[in-house]
Amino acid sequence: MNGPLAPTGWWRPETTTSNSGVAGGVNRGGSIAFRALVAFTLILILAPQDHFPALKPLHLAFLAGGGAGLAYLSARLAGRMQPPHRSPEVRLAGLLLFLAVATVPFSAWPGGSIDAITGIFVKALVIFWLLGRVIDSVPRLRGVAWTLSVAAIPLSVSAIATFLGAGFHNNSELAGGWGRISGYAGALTSNPNDLALMINITIPFTVSLLLTGRRFSVRLALIALIVIDVGAVVATYSRTGFLTLLTIAVSYLICLPRRMRGALLATVAVMAFAGIAVVPQGYLHRLSTITHPAADWTGSAEQRWGDMVRATQFVAGHPFVGVGAGLDALALRQVGSSDWKKVHNVYLEYAVELGLPGLALFLALYYRVLKGTRYARRLSAGHAEDEGFHRLSEATLIALIAFGVSAMFHPSALQFYFYYLAGLAVAVRGIALNRYPLSSTKPIA
Repeated sequence: MNGPLAPTGWWRPETTTSNSGVAGGVNRGGSIAFRALVAFTLILILAPQDHFPALKPLHLAFLAGGGAGLAYLSARLAGRMQPPHRSPEVRLAGLLLFLAVATVPFSAWPGGSIDAITGIFVKALVIFWLLGRVIDSVPRLRGVAWTLSVAAIPLSVSAIATFLGAGFHNNSELAGGWGRISGYAGALTSNPNDLALMINITIPFTVSLLLTGRRFSVRLALIALIVIDVGAVVATYSRTGFLTLLTIAVSYLICLPRRMRGALLATVAVMAFAGIAVVPQGYLHRLSTITHPAADWTGSAEQRWGDMVRATQFVAGHPFVGVGAGLDALALRQVGSSDWKKVHNVYLEYAVELGLPGLALFLALYYRVLKGTRYARRLSAGHAEDEGFHRLSEATLIALIAFGVSAMFHPSALQFYFYYLAGLAVAVRGIALNRYPLSSTKPIA
């Protein structure tokens, strides 16, 4: 097990000792790659180039991601980073990429599939791979948690400010479900549903920082941030966002020890009662359409359900080779959809685009990252000195579970959402293997 951490910030190289022979399981050689990954995360979420067009020619995300990759490879070749543990998750992701490429000749539009693979999927997989190798210590994992939490601030503040400033809270069209706020400018937050998902998957990491915080002022600020995040999810009027938020709350009720559950229940109860008093007009009606799609006056709930049925019919007729990566909207048109819209279900997206083999590989990958993160959380349980790592692994697990729920109603199969969390899950598993060698540590119930 690692020795105690010396006083340091997450932005500085760590100075711990470890039985692994490398400082805290971390190498200074990876610090440049880590900083580049932090920069990439902020650019990915906040998309400064979309707010300041003069930055677009600089290709900031490419520079940060490419810099992280080059820095990591340089450190590995120079022997300044320890070899990574064997990762079945990386092999499964590689097989998924191989299948996507192998099915291009059978795609309904080969050019479109190539664009989807090279434009998004490969980039998401590269970041997935880098996260699993560069994030090799608890301070670095904590640094990512802080990065995600801080990045959520402009997203949430913007959502609430737009909701209040544009008068949506008194808008009769909103009550009928016809009007909603726009998303935050950025590839991952361009519409209210994407915005709600992005905010939701940062909340568990903010909670982990709150549970392990020592300074009262920091904990108070984190509580305020969580309240703002929840308010922003409500402001998006996203039904999937609400279900994902509910999943996070229930997951913590299950995961937290009994001494903490009472405080969490009391907090949730207070927020629920306060929320009922200030809930926006029409919000409860919109939530009711989750179970009664016909009550949705916009028709979106029925349309999405119909698209899922049509997607299932397409898979039944093309079980082994799908329509091609990124082309599920084209498949829906072939089976009677009146719109060029993607099916709002990640699992059906994989099945439609890559056939049942693609769905099987994705489910296997999702299962492996859940299993690895749960394993790390179990190993760290009961170690007071590892409370921080325990809460961070728990946050990663809950964020993955939350994504799994949102994936049933959201079109994001090849996007960064899942693969960023999966990369953190690989990192969490690797840190656990470094801190608890299998030869000397038994799993803790």
